[in-house]
Amino acid sequence: MQNTLRFDSKNDVSRVYDLKGSRFKRLVQSHRIVSSTTLKDVNFVNNQRELHEIDLSGDDCRRINEVIRKDSDFLASLNIMDYSILLGIESKLHINTSEYTQIVSNAGKRSSTKQRTSELERFKRVRL
Repeated sequence: MQNTLRFDSKNDVSRVYDLKGSRFKRLVQSHRIVSSTTLKDVNFVNNQRELHEIDLSGDDCRRINEVIRKDSDFLASLNIMDYSILLGIESKLHINTSEYTQIVSNAGKRSSTKQRTSELERFKRVRL
């Protein structure tokens, strides 16, 4: 299978998750995790609770659920049961504004940096 995640640089990848929507045998033990490890559902839930890596709006959730429903219906029509989502978390956030370009390299970490422009307000859901 070819690489389906496209990042500007492999150094930008913070974490990759293979999500199947189950918690049964879906944990990579911490002693087995290295920087290139693809994590699973329970790792995602735990990291989301602790690090708040992503924060989706209601509209984002509806669109994702619609895509999953369509994919599931299609796969079911072919009698295929297996489904997973490969989710990559990028460690850099590029924000272009009329005043400046800001690159933040603290994905999953909180920061006290103050953003001042209205363009940056669109990204308030991203926790640094």
